[in-house]
Amino acid sequence: MNIDPKAVTDIIRDVVDTEVLPRFRNLTKDEIRSKTGPTDLVTEADIQAEIALTARLLDLLPGSKVVGEEAVHDDPSILDRLQDDGPVWIIDPVDGTNNFSRGNPLFGCIVALAIGGETVMGWIDHCLERETTVAVKGAGVERAGAPVSLVPRLAKPLGDMEGYLGGKALMNLFHHRAARVGRVGSAAHVYLSLSQGNGDFAIFTRMKPWDHAAGILIHREAGGIVRLLSDEDYAPTMNHGVPVIAANEEEWNTVSFIARAGGVSPA
Repeated sequence: MNIDPKAVTDIIRDVVDTEVLPRFRNLTKDEIRSKTGPTDLVTEADIQAEIALTARLLDLLPGSKVVGEEAVHDDPSILDRLQDDGPVWIIDPVDGTNNFSRGNPLFGCIVALAIGGETVMGWIDHCLERETTVAVKGAGVERAGAPVSLVPRLAKPLGDMEGYLGGKALMNLFHHRAARVGRVGSAAHVYLSLSQGNGDFAIFTRMKPWDHAAGILIHREAGGIVRLLSDEDYAPTMNHGVPVIAANEEEWNTVSFIARAGGVSPA
């Protein structure tokens, strides 16, 4: 297999320009629908972007398969493709759909490539800034063609750290312990921020491969630490767990200790 990361970047950018950006702040009411509840939305941009990405990525790598967020919603058995030995594309066509549907600019497009249950390439496109961050396992990270890496530094005490958290319980747990915590409604933007040193840690409570496969590879290749709260290494085949992302090992241990002590279940 010989995939040019730029070829995938070009596909993502073209689909974003064609299917996503023209619909930003231009959605009609019938182009926004609820999937499982009022906060779980899908828009016409999600659907059409996933259709276009699926077709073009399959053409780029014949014999590959696709696991897309919207396709899995319609047919959960599609997730089983991640157990295959061959190449599988993992797609989140519009990450941060709720933000997108409200006209909030914090959304992105995420694509990862997994082989044998391991993420080997990942892309996060910051749609509005027209920049794509790309990671290749063992070869580092680039953003808009420039290398991305975390600057090594001494570990901070928790009281000086800034983090991104999923769920009200985690927000309450860290609110008075860390310098600042928040939620942005987009895993893409959390991973982009952390890989550039804008923030120190993140803890997620949802384990969806399209949210994390690319971002975790990007953060690791930039020099950061990612493991599950259970201390297991992450793999895109996993359906359950709590990903903990930090700048270095000592800070990972600090925030993980607080999460466990506060009763966060690692499962």
